Amino acid sequence: MSLIKVKGSSIDGALAAVDGSALTGITENFDGWKLIRDTTISTGDSYITLTGLFSDTYENYVINFMGLQPSTACYVLMNVVTGSSDVLTSSSYEYASYGQQDDNSKVESYSNGGQDKIYIQPSVHRSDEHMNFTMWFSRPKGVGANKPILHWKGGYVQNTSYKRTTWHGMAHVDTTTELTGFKLHLSASATFNDLQIQVLGGKT
Repeated sequence: MSLIKVKGSSIDGALAAVDGSALTGITENFDGWKLIRDTTISTGDSYITLTGLFSDTYENYVINFMGLQPSTACYVLMNVVTGSSDVLTSSSYEYASYGQQDDNSKVESYSNGGQDKIYIQPSVHRSDEHMNFTMWFSRPKGVGANKPILHWKGGYVQNTSYKRTTWHGMAHVDTTTELTGFKLHLSASATFNDLQIQVLGGKT
């Protein structure tokens, strides 16, 4: 005879095997994250445009931007891509971002109406430091679906006063055309020294 402790009480006898098929409330149909694209930008490039990323194959996406270093202090900017290569540059972006700095000061930025691009971080990033951030995106299906919303968070070093900053942001894109990719570029005529981008897709 064996004793099994359950919340301080004893149960006499052997415990029957549990058939997993009888359990309810457990979701098993998430297929996991799949690597779609792994790209390293060439030093001296002023922008990178990635297309053919988002499709009906996956419903949810994670984009990792790793080791971003610009040639000069700048903002990181983004536009989305529709179709095969159409970069959306109209006043279709409403965004906000908020950061906490290592001296307990706060920093923020916002669109105040529709803009022609997204400012990813709320203050200027230094050129001698690296930035890392992760973006999440769920793809609306079909024209007339919910308009896409992007979310992101990460860390960078502010150019002024050398403040280490953690921040998060979101952007609403005023389009019902399905997104297929994005363009990442920099302000102040800066170019990229380093940047690796990984795009992962997940399907439920």
